[in-house]
Order: sequence, then C-alpha cells, then structure tokens
Amino acid sequence: ASIICQLWMGHTVFINSGLKTVLQDIQDAKPGHISVVPLYIENFYKKIWQGIEKQGKTKLVKTMISVSNALRKIGIDLRRYLFKSIINNFGGNLEMLISGGAPISDVYMKGFDDIGVTIINGYGITECSPIVALNRNNNIKYGTVGNPLRNTEIKIQDPDENGEGEIWVKGDIVMMGYYHNEAETARVLKDGWFNTEDIGKFENNFLSITGRKKNIIILDNGKNVYPEEIETMLSFIDNVGEVVVYQEDNVIVAEVYSDTEGDKAAIQAQIKSDIKKVNSQLAVYKQINRVKFRDEEFIKTTTKKIKRDMIKH
Repeated sequence: ASIICQLWMGHTVFINSGLKTVLQDIQDAKPGHISVVPLYIENFYKKIWQGIEKQGKTKLVKTMISVSNALRKIGIDLRRYLFKSIINNFGGNLEMLISGGAPISDVYMKGFDDIGVTIINGYGITECSPIVALNRNNNIKYGTVGNPLRNTEIKIQDPDENGEGEIWVKGDIVMMGYYHNEAETARVLKDGWFNTEDIGKFENNFLSITGRKKNIIILDNGKNVYPEEIETMLSFIDNVGEVVVYQEDNVIVAEVYSDTEGDKAAIQAQIKSDIKKVNSQLAVYKQINRVKFRDEEFIKTTTKKIKRDMIKH
C-alpha cells in the first residue's frame, strides 16, 4: 500500500532508515507525500513547535494561523506562502502525510492542516489486504479513520450503550483463512465476516477506532479502560517521548520514555505534575495511579508500533 501502489502510478519512492535520521532523509528526498505511523507525525509536530518556541515566535505563528484560517473561510488560502519556512524543513514539497497503524489525535490532523499539509488517516489489518477504511482528500472527518473501501462492509458486533463493539469486516478484501490453521480461521471468520478484534464505532459511514480488544484494561468494578485513549492525551505532555498505559497490581500505570536532555529529576517531576493535570480531565476510574520512567525506548515492530507484550510489569 505504501510502496507498490506508488510505483504502479509512476512515482519515486524513498525509504527512511529510522526515526533518528528521518528529518535529514526528508530533506534529501523532498517528498510530496509521506506514509508514516502516528509516532512520526507526533515527532514532526513537536519538533515544529519546539523550533518556533526556540525562536520566540509562538505568538506570531499562532496569530498567523488564526488569520490564515479566517481567510480560508472566504476562499483565500495562503498557507503554502505563510508557512513556507516550516514546509521547507520537510524538503519544501510536502503536501500530505498518510497515517495508519495506530490511532492519531485530531490535534495533529488539525495542526498540520493549519500550515497546509493534509493528514489522511486510515485503518487496516493484514487479514484485509490491508486497508479497510480511510479518509478521502476532500472528505475528512476528525476522530475517524474514514469511509470503508468500495465493496467493503463494516458492522459493529454486540455494541455497548455507547455504540462501541468489535469491528467486523466483509468483502473481497477479506482473506480466505490462515494457512494450515483451521481452528484459528474458524474463530475469526463467521459467514464471510472477519472479526478484527479491534473496538470501535461505525456511524454515518465513518469508522472510529477506540482500541484493541487484547489491550483493554478491565477493572475490578467491571469498567473498561482503553489505554490508547489515555496514551494520546499523555503524548501531548512536554518531554514525553513515548508512553504506554497498562494495569499492574489493580492500578493503572503510565510508563514513560523521555529523550529530553537535562536534569532528569526535574524533567520527571514536571511530567508527573502534568500527568496529574491530565487526571483531572479523566473519569476517576481512568486516572493514572502510578508513573514509571524508563531509560530506553520501547521495543517496536518494523512498522514502529510498540510491542506491548515485551513490556515487563
């Protein structure tokens, strides 16, 4: 989806070697479109605003964004001109970020849209070869992963009072089964419907992802907590590089990695203080009761998803 389709359409494809070199690689390649997981987009966004703050131009840029958005309402779009210096940091040609693999906050989608870069957010799974739904260039709804592909049906199985439940998919994108594994195939395929085991909503033909079934924290009081929701909120805290939320000893834990250089004790104290502020925005049963810090990045897959099963707790 990220390489073969582009080559088929005659575009040049550059492959990044890693998060540490991605900005230099982008400068070299000068891409128009970049396909990434949200981890990269979060990193890009933080770098942009760190640079703006370092130059003492935060108030100026925020004013420019307000003026730009007002002009867009009357059909005048000056984003590529007003924010040219920011776009030049990404090679000068960047028009679109294509995001998948994990949830992404509306803050990032709107933040990049404000400066003239569209984020197309989608959802897929290998068993559905591999895209199920995505927002379209001219039909983006924040908080969702867009509309199903053509010839694809989606339903929410056994929805709760909020309309959330398991996401089931039907259509010619669905696999025939797992190779030489009839038991597992029978477990996830029912009358042509594939159980993704992801949790979400499907309203007005837009799909929203809440979390992954195997990641759900079930508390003693029967309440369900989706760690991805809390992780997204914590990711906006200054100096939080990566964060994973899980249950340990019947309490909710946030494990944090920060690559910020400086006084480690002061940085950790600041993060803990900000987590308390986030707690004030959460229902009591969702609040973080314990904070852990780690010295190394979380172990990730080749597509930069954190391997939750590799976290020791």
